[in-house]
Amino acid sequence: MRYIPGCAAVLLIAASFSAGPAEAQSATGSPVTPAAGHAGGRMSTTFAPLAQSMAQLLDDGFQIVSLAGEDGEMVVLRKALPGQPGSKWVRCELAGGGQSKLIYSRSVSSDCRALN
Repeated sequence: MRYIPGCAAVLLIAASFSAGPAEAQSATGSPVTPAAGHAGGRMSTTFAPLAQSMAQLLDDGFQIVSLAGEDGEMVVLRKALPGQPGSKWVRCELAGGGQSKLIYSRSVSSDCRALN
């Protein structure tokens, strides 16, 4: 397995959704505790539509850190912010032109949404 920078945050997000609040753990194995004032469970998060395609985001410096789905149709992108702590995270969903498999599509579109 190859380490991809920023992948730990994706694993942390996945762990918090797949496990209950008492069971969630970070990628390093330490327990995840809810933010102050919030009970365990669902919390609102950013999921704002972006006007850019995945191709435009990649040209703007975002990097692919995760692929999911049978054909890689769910993509997580990350862009480091120079001189600032943290990164910008985006989730893109790829859709083919009506074909049963994305790989056979001649026309592919993307729906990208900001996660922070």
